[in-house]
Amino acid sequence: MTLSAPWRLVSQDATSVVLRVGDGADGARIQLARDERGRLPGVTPIAKGDALDVQDGSDRWPLIAVAFPDRPLTSVDITTEGADLLVHIAGPALTSVVDDPQAPDDPVLTWVRLRPRGDSWRVVVDGIATVSLPGGARGSASSTGTIGLVAGGRAIDFHTGAPSYASSDDRVRWQFADQASLAAKAPYPRTTLTLAN
Repeated sequence: MTLSAPWRLVSQDATSVVLRVGDGADGARIQLARDERGRLPGVTPIAKGDALDVQDGSDRWPLIAVAFPDRPLTSVDITTEGADLLVHIAGPALTSVVDDPQAPDDPVLTWVRLRPRGDSWRVVVDGIATVSLPGGARGSASSTGTIGLVAGGRAIDFHTGAPSYASSDDRVRWQFADQASLAAKAPYPRTTLTLAN
């Protein structure tokens, strides 16, 4: 982990890293492994002191979960670039999660870029991940391929370049998962979100 202003470390243990933007109430939680509260591995912005995650049964899903949260992570690299927080997560080997003898031993990647914008968050995800929002999301698609959603009272612009994905809403959690892109031999799709703070 290498941080520079405005990001700073608040706490760190074996299962998570919590960061803050300056002295305000915005920040991020990087979950490294499932903890006693059922938090799954991934990245969650903290907006005005509230983590943007979703409780679903015994699991607490981060905004951006790693592709295979039940598998141990290979590595996590946390850095900053200007005001952006970069979290590069490597999961299990592709050979262990796809049925393709030609698959390389490279890890499944979930790379997240968080950019705090004062009244919103810009989130860019490269690689395979599961996005979770509060259930009951309402939305409409535009001609640009962007989906405008309202979830948990927050306006969200959502766009994905994943060639294959699944989404569902069970009224508790709206989810978008692009693991099917692996079978399409596209392990590095880009998904972007802009969330009102």
